Amino acid sequence: MWFVDAVQNPLQNDIRKLVDNFVTELEALFRQRALATVMTALSSGARPAARPAPAARKVAAKAAPAPKASAQRPPTGRVKAAGKRVRRSPEQLESVANAIADYVAQHPGQRGEQIKAALKLRTNDWALPVKKLLDEGRITAKGEKRSTTYSIKSSKPGSK
Repeated sequence: MWFVDAVQNPLQNDIRKLVDNFVTELEALFRQRALATVMTALSSGARPAARPAPAARKVAAKAAPAPKASAQRPPTGRVKAAGKRVRRSPEQLESVANAIADYVAQHPGQRGEQIKAALKLRTNDWALPVKKLLDEGRITAKGEKRSTTYSIKSSKPGSK
């Protein structure tokens, strides 16, 4: 065993010296390149491109024109700025609720997914008007979760 250790020790030492020399030369090369890059940038007067200040980005986002409402989609009244929630007016909620109620009257027994797809509504635009319609008793719901179907509440006495 002592023979193996005696052979490996000088080999390990030689490898370690080679690796150390390589690392030293590599560090020197990186320093030279970094210094050359800085000197070039300073001598040419070029400045790196800076990001606009946060306030400038907000102003640019607010200056963008509002998207036009689709003729097929009921007006939701939402114009979403970056990261901002927009509160809909009672008139806008009523408009969406009326569109849903009209569609349900013409197509009773459809699921929420089908109604949302037909009216091109997002879930966020759908939830509050449907809750309002259910609370007012203008529509009824049968089923649970995704299997819930909606229909117009019948006006017959004694029926739900």
